[in-house]
This record gives sequence, structure tokens and C-alpha cells, in this order.
Amino acid sequence: MLAAEETEALVELEMIRLLHAALLSASASLVGASHAHVWRLPKESLRRTRQPDVGADLSCHAPATVWKRLPRQPDGTARVRTLSEFGVAREAEFADARALGLAIGEGMGARAAACVADVRVKEDGTLLLTTQLHMRRQRMLGRLHCAACGQFFSGERGLRDHQQVKHGRSYGGAKAAVASARRALVAYAPPGGAAAELAALWLRRAAAKEEQRRALPEGLAAARDGQLRALRRLVGEGRFDAHATVDRHGSSALHFAAGGGHVEVCAYLVDELGVSLTQAPLRNLSSSRFPPSTAVSQLTPYLW
Repeated sequence: MLAAEETEALVELEMIRLLHAALLSASASLVGASHAHVWRLPKESLRRTRQPDVGADLSCHAPATVWKRLPRQPDGTARVRTLSEFGVAREAEFADARALGLAIGEGMGARAAACVADVRVKEDGTLLLTTQLHMRRQRMLGRLHCAACGQFFSGERGLRDHQQVKHGRSYGGAKAAVASARRALVAYAPPGGAAAELAALWLRRAAAKEEQRRALPEGLAAARDGQLRALRRLVGEGRFDAHATVDRHGSSALHFAAGGGHVEVCAYLVDELGVSLTQAPLRNLSSSRFPPSTAVSQLTPYLW
């Protein structure tokens, strides 16, 4: 596992170096080399984002700072004259910071551009890059990319709901966006070597995340198994809230206790902790998830 994680870190570091050099070169050709020092500042250079799970994995603030240092025309635009290494004079005009960021992003060489799956530019000129490596990693983890805003969402439902709520799309339109995200091409990675090592690492992470998602909180597990003493201890230590804690299906400790026929646990939850029966009606218990108990008559006060 450690070797695979080291490989991932090395691949990411090399990619950042390549992309940073490409962006710096693009900037120099557009606005001259006099701003090169900006790209070397830690807060300005290309670096990892704080929340790559939900969006781009790299960001670069340098274009925003370079824009602030460019001379302005009376109309607010920036017009820059540069001289190439071959003595050719060039002139470029940028309407705003975002236009400068777009031009720098589009000016990356073919080799660097092949490493990038998605480029976004914020209003202040900051670049947000989603690399092909990150796109493959997110896909392995079951996350789909929103083409409208560049964020990632868990599974089809996550992206569909986001399309409807955030982008105002109809149900049919949202489903079409999900289908498009599913069909989106991801750069091919040849089998073997680092690619296979990283793929195996991401699969292990996905499996571990799913196992964690399915795992029950300690208090719910204690209620399910009728472990009243353990449940009392968890509540007493402040490690379990019987009123608020539910599983991924919305089932509470009382659901689990009733489903398992644990009368004493039900009594503790309702009579001592004051868990509300109306908050999550137990009459709707699913027979497939909670098999009938042999103590139905005793549980009746808690079921109805």
C-alpha cells in the first residue's frame, strides 16, 4: 500500500512540475517574462486544491496576481506588447482577469494539455485544473463529473440531484447529463507499471470507503444485538445520541432494537432516554430488514 501511495505522490509531483512549466511559458509568451517571479511564489504557483474530492485537484492563482500588475487602458482592458526570442513584436489585449486566465490555460503545450481533463477559470483569473489522473481516480471511486461546473458527485443520483437543484435542469435533462458523464472518455492508461499500481490503490480505497459507509455506528450495532450494557456505556460517555443517530437508510436505534425483539433495549430508549415514537414510526418497519420478533406482544407498546 505504501509503495502505491508513494508512486501516486511521485506521479502527481511530476505532473505538477510539467503543468507549472507549461503555464509559466504560456504566460511569458502572452505578457512577457517580467512577471515570471510571480509564478514562483508559494501562494501563486500551481498547487493541490484543498478539496479535490469535490472538484479540481490543482489550482493556480498567478494569473489573478499578474492581471493586477498589468497596465490598464481607459476602458479597463489590458494591452500588452511583447518581443519573442526571435525578435518578433506581438500585442495582446485582455478584457479582464478571466480572459487572461483563459488565454494562459489555452496556451499550454500539447504535452501538458494532454495531462488535463478540464480547465476552469474563476472571475479573478485563478485557474482550476482537473487532471486526467484525477479524473481516472474519481471515476474509480464512483464519482461523476458535472460538465456544467466541474464538480464531482457520488454516483448517478448525486449528479442528477445536483443538476436539478443547482443548474435548474428538468428530470429528463438531469438524467441526460448523468448519461453524458458516464460516457465521458477518460485518457487511456496502458496496463502494467504505475498505471496498474494506481488503479489497484484506488480500488482498495473505494472498497474501504464503501465498507465504512455500510458500517453501523457502535450504538446502533449495540441496539441491534440487544447489548443494553454497551449501549448505556456509549450514551453515558457521550459517544452515541439515540435521538439523532440513524443508519444510511434512516433507521434509528429503536428500529434496530424493535426489529431484533430486544424489549429491554426498547424500554431503555423510550422510557429512560425519551426517544420519540412519532419521530420515526415503527409501524413502517420493513419485514425484509427487520424480521418478525418472537416477542411481538411485549414490543407492541413500542411498535404502535
